[in-house]
Amino acid sequence: MIKEYFKEKELQQRKVAVFLSGSGSNAEKLLEKQNEEGTDCAYEITVLLSDRTKNCRILELGKKYNIPVEVVDIKSFYATYGLKSISLALKEGQKVRELWTAELYKRLKAYDVDFAVLAGFIPLTNITGYLPCLNVHPGDLLIEDSAGKRLLVGLHEAPIELAIIAGKNSLRSSVIIAEPYSSLNDMDNGPLLGVSSEVAVDLQGHSLGELVKIYNARDKKRPVGGYKDLVQEVAIHNQEQLKVAGDHIVLPQTVESFAKGLYAFDNDSKELYFRSNSDIQFKKIKTIQYSQDSEPNIID
Repeated sequence: MIKEYFKEKELQQRKVAVFLSGSGSNAEKLLEKQNEEGTDCAYEITVLLSDRTKNCRILELGKKYNIPVEVVDIKSFYATYGLKSISLALKEGQKVRELWTAELYKRLKAYDVDFAVLAGFIPLTNITGYLPCLNVHPGDLLIEDSAGKRLLVGLHEAPIELAIIAGKNSLRSSVIIAEPYSSLNDMDNGPLLGVSSEVAVDLQGHSLGELVKIYNARDKKRPVGGYKDLVQEVAIHNQEQLKVAGDHIVLPQTVESFAKGLYAFDNDSKELYFRSNSDIQFKKIKTIQYSQDSEPNIID
């Protein structure tokens, strides 16, 4: 059965919570759009949330745009339970992560939001089980294996590393409705609402063979902070380019379309539907490509 997320004919500004952990550039793009459009904007950001204040612009953005902020420092939270690491590798860490998530949701409930946006929010959290959470992802989730499994998944710059090592010439940002995770191998599987236009890969003068050799020589277990090798360096460079030409384009437009009630989803068939306005019927799609200077393009 097709479920409409919001009914466009009952259009109103949807209250949104935005989660961030670092520079907040994606969050700021959403705030800029809201500031420019005022009451014509389909969404209203009513709270910013973070897992930290160190190396995070949440306090600055909250003050600049006069938005309330809520911070539940994840390292301090884990420390109260005697844990020095916030890793999910052990059951103790997983249990504390759920307690931390519950505290996040407790803070969030006071704002009565319609949905949330994970705009560069680093820690995995099953806040996604409480309300719809749109997540911007630095990987082209249209790319699948023969069984339909998404290939460019994972945290941090990992999806970009995978794309580079696979010899891809371009990258995309994707926006999904994030689903609750059960393990580190169970991520980035939610409905694919939108993708950016393709952004060319820049190997910075290095050969693909050189990068593949370094990648294949790595230990299987990723160290905290990453491998700090040439592959990671090139991936981070491409991630910054993708953020500007991908994230900053696709995320605000997808959030706007979602807030307008242009998406629907069939939980039984796991199929996504879209309509450009309330005067037409929903159409089954694979996703929408959002670009800077053109109308949304249906990919089916």
